[in-house]
Amino acid sequence: MKRILTISMALVLLAGISACAGNTEPASTENTRVAVKIGITGEAETVIWKPVIEKLANEGIDAEIINFADYTLLNRALVDGDIDLNAFQHYAYLNNQIADEGFDIVSIGDTYISAMSIYSDKISDIGELKNGDKIAIPNDTVNLGRALSVGQGAGIITLGEPKSEVFELTDIVSNPLNIEFVQVDASQIPSILPDVAAGIINGNYALDFGLSPQNDAIFYDDVSFYPDNRYVNNITARAADSNNPAYLKIVAAYQSEETEQIYKDEFDGSYLPGWKSFSQDNPAELAASTEPVARVTVKVGVVGEMYQDLWAPVIESLASENIDVELVSFADYSLPNEALNNGDIDLNGFQHYAFLNGEVESKGYEITPIGDTILAAMCVYSDKLTDIIELKDGDKLAIPNDAVNLGRALSVLQGAGVLTLNDVEGSPELTDIIGNPKNIELVQVDAAQIPALLPDVAAGVINGNYAVDFGFKPSEDSIFYDDLDFYTDTRFVNIIAARTADKDSELYLRVVAAFQSDAVKQVLKDKFEGAFLAAW
Repeated sequence: MKRILTISMALVLLAGISACAGNTEPASTENTRVAVKIGITGEAETVIWKPVIEKLANEGIDAEIINFADYTLLNRALVDGDIDLNAFQHYAYLNNQIADEGFDIVSIGDTYISAMSIYSDKISDIGELKNGDKIAIPNDTVNLGRALSVGQGAGIITLGEPKSEVFELTDIVSNPLNIEFVQVDASQIPSILPDVAAGIINGNYALDFGLSPQNDAIFYDDVSFYPDNRYVNNITARAADSNNPAYLKIVAAYQSEETEQIYKDEFDGSYLPGWKSFSQDNPAELAASTEPVARVTVKVGVVGEMYQDLWAPVIESLASENIDVELVSFADYSLPNEALNNGDIDLNGFQHYAFLNGEVESKGYEITPIGDTILAAMCVYSDKLTDIIELKDGDKLAIPNDAVNLGRALSVLQGAGVLTLNDVEGSPELTDIIGNPKNIELVQVDAAQIPALLPDVAAGVINGNYAVDFGFKPSEDSIFYDDLDFYTDTRFVNIIAARTADKDSELYLRVVAAFQSDAVKQVLKDKFEGAFLAAW
């Protein structure tokens, strides 16, 4: 028995799902693929990225790896548009490049931290160093500063407050063994180990020289030696592309258990997953640890009961990472963006791009989408017909009367072959109809009321949430089923939104990654009868 929503409940659900959409990035579908060029340097990166590329191919993203022989070229290539992303540098190097070259580029996600450990041909433990011994360290500013941090962690020296972003030799305030630090090109340190007591070597150079960081180092790297993430490598994009949905999918695909396994299997402790916080107690366990140092709560604003089911696997997954997601349910869809903008919640997940764009434009909110969630299927239903092709000349067809959903309904009807529309950048309007061969009469009605009006029209275009609440199973009962291909951009895709100042928060991007999972896809399939489509 089909049931009719009350108007008040319909308005609530309209906010949560129907009022949803549009960035300018095309959604990746089987027929709309996205090509992305990613600059790297070194063969190790090729090995790490191979399974990521395979995973992305299944999501409609064709990632091409461009290997540069000289790492100084990658940021320029990114700025010039020769590549779309690069993945080769840590934050300290990136920050230096931005300051020195004025590059308008930003990190969009962490990759790894390359273990920088101490090795020796002469001693087997750091405690065997003698007075006046020589230790080789890199001669470039950034890696020299990092080596000094490792030296302090090993108890060789004590450092004062740094005078610049990274430590310098002049920051040494104690050197009880009078160690002489010999500055050498970082790549050459492994080969001069016979000439010094020890050398502090980057993980990639150690590995290339046949050294095992976890087995051969006399002192192993530990992320606790560094006061922040300055030595964590990252995926970098042009600033204008920092919220590109395809690029954020690439970050999510990289930050996976498969990538961690490659670090362990192929690189013997040289790389540690930089997108996680590690236990600071036992350096030998760093590569396997997944626990953040402390628990943290993230408040997510939603509208409608359906989100409780949708977020359940996300909440469970993140709880194991010490992230507690608290859903804050709003009765009125006009409230979650205000609450987010004011800092009452950390994220919200109830709207599509079109709705957010309207809110930002009309209210001046500093809010930015950080990840796609779902597309609420907008299908065609009928009490009289079993297939869309059965429409007759002059039939009446009900569509939503609000501008956003009306435009979307027109796109669906074009996909069904009922109408032909002009190519438009924004949402289509009735005036954009250039073909209507069956002279269909489009009846504009409040979106929530269309299911109840089906006996009075030949068919109606109905939002997924209203269809489900009326008792329809979209994948079974519709006479024409929705498809992501009907839309020229992502305006009708729902999103997770954050304050613009927090758009690059690693914590919040982890929430996005947890949502964009197979577990959530299963909930969409099992609970919602095809009413919602995974949009990532």
